[in-house]
Amino acid sequence: MERLRLAYLAKQLSALQARVRIVKGERLKFDEESQALYDAVAPKFPDSHFQEILAKLEPKLPGEGTLLQRYENWRRAFVIPKDKLDAVFQLAIKACRERTLAHIKLPPERKFQRRIRHQ
Repeated sequence: MERLRLAYLAKQLSALQARVRIVKGERLKFDEESQALYDAVAPKFPDSHFQEILAKLEPKLPGEGTLLQRYENWRRAFVIPKDKLDAVFQLAIKACRERTLAHIKLPPERKFQRRIRHQ
């Protein structure tokens, strides 16, 4: 158990060092960054793997146009307009609270504030 703990802490320290390098401006390739921060690298697949997936999606997306155009048209139905975000989230939080209260007692009503990140 102690060896596992030491290995875990060593990886955490290594990730922290990588994060500091990144904050200081060092640029890492995607796989280097994911390895350094999360000890994981995305799997590599041949193009044929993705072509098979696209071929399966092709008949499932209705409408006219390319697969990408049909996907974008389908996806737009799930986008919440910015002016409705707060109302949608407040309703979602209220519904979650009601469902949770059916099973366990919660502290008195808490308030959530949405923080807006500017990029």
